[in-house]
Amino acid sequence: MNELVLIESQAARTDCLTDVTPERAVEFLTKAKALIHFAQVDSGQLATTKQLADFYEVPEKTLRKMASRNKNELAEDGYRTITGKELKALLRIGSDSMSLPKNTTRLAVWTPRAALRLGLALTDSEVASQVRTEILDRALKPQPAAPVVPAIAPEEFTALQREVAEQSETIDRLIEAFNAAIGDRNKLVDEANQRFDALHERMTVIEDAAFGRTRLSPEAHRMLQTDQMSRQKINTAMDWYMHHNGKTPGKAWNELYREFADASGYYAPMRAEMFGCSNLDAVQRDGCLYDLYQFAWDKVFGRGSGLGQVR
Repeated sequence: MNELVLIESQAARTDCLTDVTPERAVEFLTKAKALIHFAQVDSGQLATTKQLADFYEVPEKTLRKMASRNKNELAEDGYRTITGKELKALLRIGSDSMSLPKNTTRLAVWTPRAALRLGLALTDSEVASQVRTEILDRALKPQPAAPVVPAIAPEEFTALQREVAEQSETIDRLIEAFNAAIGDRNKLVDEANQRFDALHERMTVIEDAAFGRTRLSPEAHRMLQTDQMSRQKINTAMDWYMHHNGKTPGKAWNELYREFADASGYYAPMRAEMFGCSNLDAVQRDGCLYDLYQFAWDKVFGRGSGLGQVR
């Protein structure tokens, strides 16, 4: 795949954006040119046509033509015209930073994914070309292969089935003993539960091995959810900070990483350069996302206000 394919093919653009979240879309745009600010409203992050024209360094009429020609494609990623309550909410928080007249009644807005998709199709823009380069680098980067679960031998499968049957008989005996016991029934209940848990785990192993399945452990699943929520909380805090302090994304994020490094000794940009990934991806890879979330939340809203928001 190359830039020309992205420019000419809607299917290629859709394929490249399949797993891109709004937060990841902002990261791609920031890598190309850290001068765009999305306002945070209840429906998500939004930017105006004028903001994107300034970002991509093209006339507004060029973007309006692109939006008209690719309306259905862009609408799938959130491009739309807003009125009423949604417009009033945007005017309340973004009229100054977006240079919006107070008497605006209709406004075309772009979500981060729509803004990113626009860059994949836009010509005559060096910034758009850089956006395509970032996307192509991601698409061409080899992804780690999924772990391979070795097939279980028939005789081993039979042995496991036999063991499960024996455990079931033991459980049945424990239930009978429980019903007839006069002494400490709680102890028998605990032992029966432990054997039921062990039996369930054994059956899970048998099924996964027999059908070649893989799954996240409960701890890995909890960590994944915590990382995802931490990234959302960091972005929320930084959006609020940029809006209320007049900071550009580049300056605000650099300030956060620098202050976090002073406090913890961990400097995300250096690790990101080592890994060849974004700063937030490096923080997540090193297991520091929750610490950065707490630091960012305390920096913006005051010490202690972020505790308990994720975990």
